[in-house]
Amino acid sequence: MKFKYDEFNNNEFESHKLTYNLIDPNTKVLDLGCATGYLAKELLKKGCKTWGVDGDTNAAKKAEKYCSSVIVSNLDECTSFPFPKKSFDYVILLDVIEHLVNPENTLLIIKSYLKENGKIIVSTPNIAHASIRWMLFRGLFEYTSTGIMDKTLSSKKLAIDC
Repeated sequence: MKFKYDEFNNNEFESHKLTYNLIDPNTKVLDLGCATGYLAKELLKKGCKTWGVDGDTNAAKKAEKYCSSVIVSNLDECTSFPFPKKSFDYVILLDVIEHLVNPENTLLIIKSYLKENGKIIVSTPNIAHASIRWMLFRGLFEYTSTGIMDKTLSSKKLAIDC
């Protein structure tokens, strides 16, 4: 199964659709790991305004079409964002947090951008998904450029980083 991080997945059991359903209309959203802005595009239909952050310059350029503002930043290196504090109803990290070196620090930083009663929505990939199970059953464990088994999680990279 090929994972797509450049288009909205409308399957009712996938994190994109579940997150979309959790977000109230006419709210402000900070999307950390916004990719090409595919979720922001859908949220526009609900009257939401989305601000995005992504580490990929090319993806961020595409996201500008749907987001109020997009900044290119490595979430692990960011100690603050150029957004007003307490200004977002939602901060979302979809399939992002597992790639962070210090997720606790990132969560502490983003908390300050939430309005009172704001919500943080986090999803992580499902390692028990049938496609992953099938691959492992066949004895395959291939790193890819995106997804749960992306190259940021390789033991070789971990050894280099340490």
